[in-house]
Amino acid sequence: MDKTNFDQTFVAIGAIIQREGKILLVKESDGPNKDKWNIPGGSWERGETLIEGVKREVKEETGFDFEPTSILGIFSRFRHRPSLSITAMEILFIGDIFGKPEDLSEDITETKFFTPNEIYNMDKDELYGLYIIEAIRNFTGGKEYPLEMINHSEITEPDFKDDGL
Repeated sequence: MDKTNFDQTFVAIGAIIQREGKILLVKESDGPNKDKWNIPGGSWERGETLIEGVKREVKEETGFDFEPTSILGIFSRFRHRPSLSITAMEILFIGDIFGKPEDLSEDITETKFFTPNEIYNMDKDELYGLYIIEAIRNFTGGKEYPLEMINHSEITEPDFKDDGL
């Protein structure tokens, strides 16, 4: 289950996966997004690199292993509901799936490949968000950035005394 704190901005990660001209989407299983199609992905978790995070999320939601090959883009998303507003930055990767699919996360009921036109023609209520159409248009339009854009560093600092500063 998603443990994201929606009271603050968070980072989401997702993947555009294409096979034979079709894009893989996942169907959400519960909450306000029940039965809506989405790009595989979710919240980036503390302590993992972006690459580790997107591999984990794709595995959880599709059952496949995932290898990112490039970055589609960084998307700023705002979602407003009467009871909640969400601000997120989503980093979408492009990559390949391999292996045999294993069990899906309890958050996902189905996976399916769609042509870009099938996605463009979906009713807006069938999709998790209209940003999916924008992402697919960027993908089919050839937008792509190298993975080397990501710099990962891990810094270990000594414990410090909290002097109240």
